[in-house]
Amino acid sequence: MYKLSCSSGELPSISRPMPCGMRLTGKCSIISAWTVGQAGQCFGSNIGFRIGASTYKRVMLQIHYNNPRLVNNYVDSSGLRLYYRPARPEVQDLATFQTGQLDIEIPPGKSRVDVVGTCPGSCTNVFFNKPVYVISVLNHMHYLGRSMRVELFRDGRKITELSNDDFYNYDSPVTHEYDRPILKRWMSHYVTFERNVFFKVCSSFFYIFFVTTVKAYLGIKSKFIQFSL
Repeated sequence: MYKLSCSSGELPSISRPMPCGMRLTGKCSIISAWTVGQAGQCFGSNIGFRIGASTYKRVMLQIHYNNPRLVNNYVDSSGLRLYYRPARPEVQDLATFQTGQLDIEIPPGKSRVDVVGTCPGSCTNVFFNKPVYVISVLNHMHYLGRSMRVELFRDGRKITELSNDDFYNYDSPVTHEYDRPILKRWMSHYVTFERNVFFKVCSSFFYIFFVTTVKAYLGIKSKFIQFSL
């Protein structure tokens, strides 16, 4: 499940459930994600997603199903609960940052395929012009994924591993939580796949926040939201 937030005009009014094609809409941002085997999310009292006049005004829930037999009488009651509160000067803006690939070619006859992707400093500097602090990382692949890790480099030298799933299990995902490692310069993905017929995807979701000043919060009527199942 994805919870998306959009600014005014980016998301049309939807009065009933409708097919989404597993696509993101416009400039909407993922602010929460859940998959099988994962618990709810709790970000603490000092960070949150800003909603209100100056930022996100609408939310949309996407639920992705795996129904290869096209059974048409399944009933689902999945959903996310939102908690919101008035904004406070000391609360930092939370955001998500996604890296990875949506389609990876696996040659026939191969029992193992290794894929490496890099996001260099010239890439991360486009998105971040000041220090970014990572509070958690979630690796996401489908059933053919075997292992995956994300490494942080600075000046060509490995600083740390932001995530490392040596034995990835789609039905039992691991959220890697950190205090305040700085996400800067460039990152690398190392992914291993085994043969399988399911759709190939690999991505990592980073929950991050910038260090902002108190002045940025004054005079803005908005709230912060958090999520749980």
